[in-house]
Amino acid sequence: MTDTAAKGRTTARQGARPFRPAVLAGGTVLAAVVNLSAFWIATVAGAAMQVTTPGYQGISWPLVLVASIVPATAAGVVTWFVSRRRPGFRRWARGLGVGLALLSIVSPLFVASDPQTAIALAVMHLSVAAAWFIGLAPTRPRNA
Repeated sequence: MTDTAAKGRTTARQGARPFRPAVLAGGTVLAAVVNLSAFWIATVAGAAMQVTTPGYQGISWPLVLVASIVPATAAGVVTWFVSRRRPGFRRWARGLGVGLALLSIVSPLFVASDPQTAIALAVMHLSVAAAWFIGLAPTRPRNA
């Protein structure tokens, strides 16, 4: 037993959680609710919810739900497993995920068929970025 373990503290190599999965899951569900709300508000406000990107007929609520949950969950699982071995990866993944979500806001501004759709899609990207940032917050060491 090491001196650190004897004091009741754990390190990432000794089994500490790299982040709290429940916080990421809760943030992802909250982001999905925010995104669905943004979708419905934009629809009521007259947004066409159409994009000029090949392969998309239009944006529907199931697409919003899947696009909100699946990427964050998949990236969270990968980050969890890699961070167990390489604790510094969580911080890198946190910054990269937020950066990608913020950079991807530019795309809806150019491919949306109307300003209401562009704003709704930008809000959706921001909510997922916030969920990712909060969900990958560092954990405190567990005390014995």
